[in-house]
Amino acid sequence: IYTTCLYPTKIRSTMLSVIISIGRTGGIIAPFINLLAHHLWDPLSYIIFSLSTILSIFAVILLPDPAKIHNN
Repeated sequence: IYTTCLYPTKIRSTMLSVIISIGRTGGIIAPFINLLAHHLWDPLSYIIFSLSTILSIFAVILLPDPAKIHNN
């Protein structure tokens, strides 16, 4: 709902590719974070994954309201 109102099609398709790449990279890195946390400090993986979730929540909150954007 947000991206269809805010960005043109070319930018949306490019950014979708970037986001898919980031998601795949995160899927590759996640098991290593869990393994690293197991060797260093057990709650470390929970902290890292919680911080990434909180960061994405703030990123969504900072998006402008599509109802307030005027389409020219």
